[in-house]
Amino acid sequence: MSRLAYPSADITPKSIASKDGNVILLKGRFAAYSGCYDLGRHTYIGLCTGSAGRLYRRSCTGIIDVNWRPGQIGVALGHSRGEGRSPDIHITALGIDLGRYFAVDNALSPAPDLTAAAGRLNDDPLLVNIIKTMWEEAEIVGSTTLFFDHCTLRLLDRLAILDNKISKAPLQVRNFGCKTQAAVRDYIESRLEDDLSVHELARQFDRDVRSFTRAFRQSFGRNPFSYITLRKMERAKTLLMQGYNITETACFVGYSNPSKFSAAFRREFGTNPSKWKFDLS
Repeated sequence: MSRLAYPSADITPKSIASKDGNVILLKGRFAAYSGCYDLGRHTYIGLCTGSAGRLYRRSCTGIIDVNWRPGQIGVALGHSRGEGRSPDIHITALGIDLGRYFAVDNALSPAPDLTAAAGRLNDDPLLVNIIKTMWEEAEIVGSTTLFFDHCTLRLLDRLAILDNKISKAPLQVRNFGCKTQAAVRDYIESRLEDDLSVHELARQFDRDVRSFTRAFRQSFGRNPFSYITLRKMERAKTLLMQGYNITETACFVGYSNPSKFSAAFRREFGTNPSKWKFDLS
């Protein structure tokens, strides 16, 4: 995660990465560290889930010297250098290569400035819930781009609100008109077998990712990740009724791993696809 919290050689945290490597989820124990550090390209947003101790970090962005307790969230900026100490600690974290992640449409969605968030420990129940839920869902859906987009944008939005960079009042969002909503729906239906990203969808309809996501939720009643997952599972029902087996159906709705497909199906409909198909017959 950082030289302040790298695992020792005999400690290997669990990890799930996006297909392009720009976003990574980590969970596990990180050994105590003291000395100089030089972070890589990922910025990490980490929740302390166990143990506690003194965190000290001095870099060009400032000094942080606090007691890191379970339930608190720290931010370590990518491409930063300094010195410090961190305790032996258990962490669940999201790592984001902000430069590459936002480079796909930088003119519309510039990478956020997390300097203020990195200068403190964040006590926020909603952030804690987002990070905990991320890992639980990741074990079901795997490394789909939409899932990582969903997690990343939720976390960054929340941090921005805590820094008062985004108003806590509801934004005035330019909603989809009827034609745009129909076009978004048709585009998604034509791409259910693909690993779509929110960036791709927003770019297709000339929006930045944040306003697109908000307008999408208002129009469809779900965020893009949730809605597209539901549509994939509804398409899967049709395919199963047409006689396709589980592996074929999973492939046709964009799942290379049938077990991940079955888990997603079960979460939507309360039963696994093989039982659903058996009951149907």
